[in-house]
Amino acid sequence: MLGLVGCGNVSQFYGLNLLGGVTPIGEIKPEKDNTTVFLEGTVTNVVPLLEQRAYLLKDPTGKIWVVTNQKNPVQLQDMVKIKGKLRYQSIPIGGGEFGEVYVEQQQQLERRAAN
Repeated sequence: MLGLVGCGNVSQFYGLNLLGGVTPIGEIKPEKDNTTVFLEGTVTNVVPLLEQRAYLLKDPTGKIWVVTNQKNPVQLQDMVKIKGKLRYQSIPIGGGEFGEVYVEQQQQLERRAAN
């Protein structure tokens, strides 16, 4: 099946970095909506929502918001590894587009609590 990828970047196949297992946040592009990604980083902000929670995940290449329904929420400075789907929220203002990519968490693969 890898033969279908072609001569391009074969280290990434459907959002999974086959060499390291984790996609750097800085490589995420808005046009990859609905792609499954594996991310790892530090929780730098936590926001309660009505029926969900959101947290800001940061790695050395960037940061991204993650939305979760998880019952055991992450805390500030926790290190986590997650599987999720990329989503894009459009925010059109005055003829411009100010939307943002975020991740809808599907599974928490690992969590190391802050010391």
